[in-house]
Amino acid sequence: MILLYFNKIKYCLPALAYSCLLFYLSHQERIEYFNFDFSWEDKPKHFIAYFIYGILLIIPFAKRYKVLEKKHFIIILSIGILFAISDEIHQYFIPGRYCEVGDLFADALGVLASVLIYQKYFNKDKR
Repeated sequence: MILLYFNKIKYCLPALAYSCLLFYLSHQERIEYFNFDFSWEDKPKHFIAYFIYGILLIIPFAKRYKVLEKKHFIIILSIGILFAISDEIHQYFIPGRYCEVGDLFADALGVLASVLIYQKYFNKDKR
């Protein structure tokens, strides 16, 4: 019984683990890993982080359904963007961090890019 349940959720575990990682990183006062030399230097980081998150959100749907439909992509985008919103709100309460609309925009674009790329190149009828 437990094994059957695990088989249903195992593809969700990478997205869940990555959610925890994003939450942990958002809880840090200041992150100085990769520094570019322009004023919006953190936007590519947000885009890449949420592009990966979008891919991880797609995996459970791709494993469950042969072809993803528009409703699946809407669910994936909603989950990704709602998590990004909660992440920005969370950062508002962390010293040295800020809640920025630009970050939220980069996060949403990252999830959207992963969905669009999957839809264009990988969402084929697998019959």
